Amino acid sequence: IRVVGDGVHLLRSTANNCGQNGISGGNATNCVLTSCTALGNNTKNFSTENEGGGGKFSKCTGITFINCNFSSNFGNGLWFDVSCTKITISGGQYILNTVAGINSNNQVSNIRVELTTFVTMNNVTTQVATAQNTAVQVCDGNNVTLAASTIVGQVGTSKTARANAP
Repeated sequence: IRVVGDGVHLLRSTANNCGQNGISGGNATNCVLTSCTALGNNTKNFSTENEGGGGKFSKCTGITFINCNFSSNFGNGLWFDVSCTKITISGGQYILNTVAGINSNNQVSNIRVELTTFVTMNNVTTQVATAQNTAVQVCDGNNVTLAASTIVGQVGTSKTARANAP
């Protein structure tokens, strides 16, 4: 599923076991994804350093995710890259995204924020699959907030994020 344009609203949409990405977007503005699911994507083992996984969004403004599930993908769960701004993730699960095959040496994240500004994540649950994975990765991001969220490590230790991270 690819989100492009202004004012798109995806409601209870599902993209499971797709060859490269589940739900992605580019050049989208003012869009809402509600109760959408992307599970088990990147079955054709595309490079996780480029985009294979649950979904990748680039050059997007004003995108809101409400109670979505981007989990068990072979690559990053949900990735914001290159000129995204005003992204909101409210509720949902972003868990157990991992690598396989030719990507087994790459690091992946359940939520990855890169070259992106003004991101708010609230009441998000995330759990890593292996020590090689990260729950939330911010690289070259600006004004990113993670609040009232649960991060569970691979060994079952749970930590609740209470503070905002600049």
